[in-house]
Amino acid sequence: MKRLQAIIIGIGVASLISHSMVLFITFLSAYFQGYKVIIDINKFGEAHFELILIPITIILGIYSIYILFKSVSKKVPYKI
Repeated sequence: MKRLQAIIIGIGVASLISHSMVLFITFLSAYFQGYKVIIDINKFGEAHFELILIPITIILGIYSIYILFKSVSKKVPYKI
């Protein structure tokens, strides 16, 4: 179970990082090209696949963060 959980956490965190990188690259492209950019989301016919995949990876990422925070809160007592 721990191994499966570690794999899910790895995939979830990697997907959130990749989503952030795509957003940042898109922002930089628009920033340095007059604050506008046109993005073709179906150049290779992948839009339908991504419509399914992106929400799944976001859910996996959120679940991964939940698991990580839950395990950290059990191990480290916080003192204010």
